[in-house]
Amino acid sequence: MRNLSTEQLRRVQVRLKALGFDPGSIDGLPGPKTSAAIIAFKKSVNLNPRDKVGPITLRMLFEVKTNAKGVELDIPPLARPLIQRLGWHEGRNTLDLMRWFRAFGKVLGNPKQLPWCGEGAENAALEMFPSVPVPSNPFFAQDWRFYGVDAGGPLIGSFGVIRWSAKAGHIGVVANYDRKTGMVTLLGCNQKNRIGYDSFHIRHFIAFRVPPSEEGKIYAPFAGTRPSSGYGATR
Repeated sequence: MRNLSTEQLRRVQVRLKALGFDPGSIDGLPGPKTSAAIIAFKKSVNLNPRDKVGPITLRMLFEVKTNAKGVELDIPPLARPLIQRLGWHEGRNTLDLMRWFRAFGKVLGNPKQLPWCGEGAENAALEMFPSVPVPSNPFFAQDWRFYGVDAGGPLIGSFGVIRWSAKAGHIGVVANYDRKTGMVTLLGCNQKNRIGYDSFHIRHFIAFRVPPSEEGKIYAPFAGTRPSSGYGATR
């Protein structure tokens, strides 16, 4: 496992869990549960039962597209552009963010000065689903409640839309949902001033939306839940 980056190991953990091998927390960090899950998986496909993850193990792990329950084992499309830029910070990566913003859709302005969760959502949507219309004002997060079609709830890979007040909201891609606690983990922009993961209670959400081609698709969670975040985490 030591040869994998944090994001690579996170994806391995997602696959293991979706296939029925419990890796513990989906956090991209090595640990005894992840080691045990890797060994159990390798035994199931007649590979040498060590916790090393090499090219053969990765090929065996990722060649299956769905598990027996029909769960998609890939990262949801709307999340992929954000994962590629995970950790980008409005202060440290201002120029990178501005170049990304200019590549798709409208540009609101300097992310150090203006909220940019809607701008990140617009870029992810247009990069992955360019034929699906985005809101006429993508910078107002609550307008994303009209994007695509209703996901029917906090579906992994859907856009989760938050309403803080009449004039304030937030949007990100659902990465996990804990039914017991009601916590929805979003992968989003402008979360603690960077692209990252934060969890919000489901009572704050007003919509969950997906592109029409993603309607009904079920993806495995690709992040763990975090301590509860609120309005301050998205400013």
